[in-house]
Amino acid sequence: MNLTLTNVSGRAISASVVLVTFRTPKGSQVQAVDLEDSSLLPQATPLAPGAQTTGAVSIPTQLGAELVIDQTQVDYVLFTDGSSWGPDTAHVSLQIKGMRAGWARAYSHLNATLKRQGKDAVTEEIQSYVASKRTLAKATP
Repeated sequence: MNLTLTNVSGRAISASVVLVTFRTPKGSQVQAVDLEDSSLLPQATPLAPGAQTTGAVSIPTQLGAELVIDQTQVDYVLFTDGSSWGPDTAHVSLQIKGMRAGWARAYSHLNATLKRQGKDAVTEEIQSYVASKRTLAKATP
C-alpha cells in the first residue's frame, strides 16, 4: 500500500511517523507504523514545506488481503529545527532518538578510525562487524 504525505507546515520535516490502522473481517484492529527519517540515509533530504513524498506501508502479511484500512493518521513529526508536532501515541520519537544517537556514535567512531588508521582500517572494521552479525544470525535458532 502506498501512502502520500504532504508537508502543510511552514517548516522542513526531517522525520515523520504515520499510523495505519487496519480492520480484520472479525472486527479486530491491526496497526502498522511507517517511520521516515531523512537523517539516516545520505541520499535522503528533509521534506520541504509544500512538498510530498510517497512510500510503501507494509501490510501485516499474516492477514494480507483480508485487511481493510480503518484509519490513517500522522502520529509524530520532527522538524529540522528540532521542534516536533503530534501526539506520538506510538512513542516512536524514542526510536528516532535512539537510531540517530546510534548513527552519530558509529559515524564518530569510524571517522576517528579513518583519521588515525586510514580507510583500510575502516573497511576492515565494517567487514568484521558484518561477519560477526552473520555468525550470530546462523547460531540463533
